[in-house]
Amino acid sequence: MRANSSAEPSIGDRLRQLRRRTGLSLDACAQRTGISKAMLGQVERGESSPTIATLWKIATGLDVSLSYFLSATSEGGADRIHHAATDGGHADSAGMRTKTLWPYDAALGFEMFAVEFAPGSTSTSSPHAAGTVEHVVLLEGELTIEVGGRIHELAAGDVLQFAADRVHRYHNPGAHAARAHDLIHYAR
Repeated sequence: MRANSSAEPSIGDRLRQLRRRTGLSLDACAQRTGISKAMLGQVERGESSPTIATLWKIATGLDVSLSYFLSATSEGGADRIHHAATDGGHADSAGMRTKTLWPYDAALGFEMFAVEFAPGSTSTSSPHAAGTVEHVVLLEGELTIEVGGRIHELAAGDVLQFAADRVHRYHNPGAHAARAHDLIHYAR
């Protein structure tokens, strides 16, 4: 059994803590991430819920993983379990819901998410850090992923590996939600 822990910090709390720990002003943070100072301030104050694409830009600009903002830190040790049931996930206005299956593991350089795309939704992601590779396993529905101008049409059961250090776009052309697992490897 696990003891109940206190409430996890919000995305805004985590952003503020990271920015202060690294000594960045809002202006400097905006320059590094490409996100406006006003938007960063709104996120920190909890006045705006960023899209996954915006969180990626922030994470990439600040050299942290996406799961830094989305999940509790995992306990160390040789055998670990992440209690995904306790992660309510993050839904954004683009129709994408992301839930952390495995938070960033620095020793292995990866993190893993369960992602759901609403019918007709499109989400464009800016390039991640150089050398980042994504592995998308489509569990249910259909999904079109465009990477560097090349279009990949996936059906349930398909797996796509691609270099995520370029702009990439996810689109659910179907009438039903598409569900996928996304394993993200970072270059060391």
